[in-house]
Formats: sequence, C-alpha cells, structure tokens
Amino acid sequence: MSGLLVAFAVLSSLSPRPLSLTGPLGQPAYEAAVNSELALDGIDVRIERYFGVCKTMSLESEGFEAVTDDRTAYLPTLDQILTQSSEARKASAPRFPETITLATAAAPDGSVAIEHIRVAGCGKTYRLNLMSKYVAPALMPIVNMMEAGHSLTTPGLQARTEADVVNQVQEDRRKRPDIKCAMVPLVYDIRVVSPPDSTGQWREQWDTYYCQASQTTEVIFTPSADGKTLAVDGKLISTR
Repeated sequence: MSGLLVAFAVLSSLSPRPLSLTGPLGQPAYEAAVNSELALDGIDVRIERYFGVCKTMSLESEGFEAVTDDRTAYLPTLDQILTQSSEARKASAPRFPETITLATAAAPDGSVAIEHIRVAGCGKTYRLNLMSKYVAPALMPIVNMMEAGHSLTTPGLQARTEADVVNQVQEDRRKRPDIKCAMVPLVYDIRVVSPPDSTGQWREQWDTYYCQASQTTEVIFTPSADGKTLAVDGKLISTR
C-alpha cells in the first residue's frame, strides 16, 4: 500500500457536528477521529482499487445522516457488527439466500451517525462512509469504516450482507486454484442498480477483489408484505 493517496488529501467541508457525536472535546475531537480512520490502510486499499494510479485527490464531507434505528435484529453499535476471522471466511460456505427478521430498534442514545465523504480524482468520484458514535464517559468519539459506495442497507444489514457476499466469492475462489494468495475478498464499492419497486424490492451490485482478481455480486433485497422480514439473495454475475 502506498499510503499516499489519502495522506496528502485534506478533508474539507466538515461543518460543526452536534455534541452528541463529538463528545465533551467538541469538533476537534470529531475531526481527529475521522482523519485517523481515513488514514487507515483499509481506506487506501479501497481508493487505490477504485481509482488506480491517481496522484491528485480531494476529500469533501457530504454531511452526515443520523441513525435512529437499524431495522435489523441488533442495534447499530460499533461493537456489535458481526466479524469473521480470515480463516473462518476462507472455510465458510455461502449463506445466500437468507431471510432476516427485521426489528425496529432505537439507537440507545441517538448518538450514532454516518458521515459521507466524497473522494474525487482523475475524472472519477467515490464515496466513503464512516459510522461515528460517542459513548460517555469517553473523551473521544469512535469512528469506524463502513462499506464504500451507495447502499440502501442499514449498518447491521450491511454487515450481514457483506458476510454473504464474501462467502459467495469464496465459493467461486475454491474453483480457481490458479489464483493463490492469502488475501480475504474485500468489498470496495457498492451501487444501487434498481431502486425499490412497488413491492419494496431493490437490487444492488457489490464489487469485491482479492489477489488482483475482481468480482461483482448482484444482491436482491425483498421485504415481506408485512415488513417483518427481509429476504436477501445474491449471485456472482462477473469475475475478471
């Protein structure tokens, strides 16, 4: 990783955030937490994959949206996002399709938000999404990276879908012994290709890659008529 693309880009347009997000140290603490997350290798990896070689980048805040509920079976707190070790992901089987029971669960204190950051360079634009939360009595807010791009999924649902997408790619990977490396597939971009129709169903495409091999998985989200469950299904539509 070069670590240069983000390091030399200064985040602009980050207007003052409410105290419920910044904590007692105010805006400087929030900006420090955001910039610290933007400096992670994981951000560089995604940006480099999307832009290729591009030495002139700009980062601009597009504002934030408050998270008042997660609409999945667990709250959108940062420590509850499901994770899997690299070895567990390599060995796991695809879970598509699955049906998720939805529950409207209020954020515990209203201090959760998603910061949207527009990255521009070399004629392309990209979107980073960071979930921020302040938990008293800490001095600093917590900021964690979400998936990049545009998705209609909430934080908890996004974590569930990410696991399914990675497992789907791993299933294909087992059929390609010619590609050898220890890298776990990484989601680096998402886009909505079909907005919700009259039944509420929508489609997204999730781009992943590992070892310089890229894949696209189309994911279909279908809510039940009563709104209590969400069927999630996906298929690998391209590898390159």
